Amino acid sequence: VEFSRLVGSLRPDETEDVIVSACQKLIAIFHQRPEQKIVFVTQHGLLPLVELLEVPKTRVCGPIFTSLVMFMRIIKDGCPLFN
Repeated sequence: VEFSRLVGSLRPDETEDVIVSACQKLIAIFHQRPEQKIVFVTQHGLLPLVELLEVPKTRVCGPIFTSLVMFMRIIKDGCPLFN
């Protein structure tokens, strides 16, 4: 439930604080439970992260940076889908 709620927060119309917090919590979940990366990619896809990378340039880069960190954590630590 918490996982789905956090993923649901990864929307360009959310506040920067909400996005950054959700990304940080998801990164922690991926660290504690690496299998959740597979769930994220297969059930939600990477579209939420890609959409965050397309936010207007007028927004602060916090959400973009944390989105990239989360994306890198998914692929760096060996998600079987990317091997």
